[in-house]
Order: sequence, then structure tokens, then C-alpha cells
Amino acid sequence: MINGQVSAKNYAKYLRQHEWTYSACGDDVVVVFVNMSKEVGMSCGTTTVHELEYLVIEDILRNAERIFKTQNITQSIVFIIRSLKEAFNGEYKRTPPFPVWTVVHMALGSSFVLCCFFSMYICRLLYSQ
Repeated sequence: MINGQVSAKNYAKYLRQHEWTYSACGDDVVVVFVNMSKEVGMSCGTTTVHELEYLVIEDILRNAERIFKTQNITQSIVFIIRSLKEAFNGEYKRTPPFPVWTVVHMALGSSFVLCCFFSMYICRLLYSQ
């Protein structure tokens, strides 16, 4: 829920399961756009979920929401349609997650090297006299 209202994801799920029961075999997808909060929600039938990986569906939804927030609804809809087509054809490439631990390790390693150089500098100043 967003600000006491139904979320786009829950509304998409409600529409797919109760109002728009077009497919008995579960190969349906319902996408809901909320213009005021720039939120995108998607609900997929059971066949669609089995056909596509959950992480692919989440990645498509996350990227569509990013496009919707920065650009417009039309580009977001086109992105979702193209991405789902690629996913069903096995051609969709997931956006790699941000490598948080790699950055943390690099920062710690850099800090260690700087501490070593600083301690060498201090030792040289103290014992060179």
C-alpha cells in the first residue's frame, strides 16, 4: 500500500484474477501504471511465471518503473512489451545488480594501503633524525 491506497501491484493482481479473467490457462499479464505516484505494477498468470524467471519479471518491472519516472508512460509500455517478448524468446538480459560488496572491498583495500603508506611516512619522519 502507498499512502493508505492500494499498490499498483496489488491492483494488477486483483484485475487479473477477478475482473479480467481472459485466460483460463494462466498465460496472461496485467500491467498497471499509477501516474500520480509514478508506480508500475505487474501481475502474471501461472503459466507466464513458469515460463519466465521471477528475477526477469522483477527486472523488467524495475526498469519499466525507472523509465516511467524519468520519461513517459508510452516509452515504459513499449519497454515492457519488448522486454516480455525478448524474455519469452530467451533473449532478455537482466540488468546486473550493483556490486555493493565489490565496492566495499575496494574501499577497505584502499584504506588499508593508505594506512600503510601513512604509517611508513610517520616512521620515516620519526626515525630518520
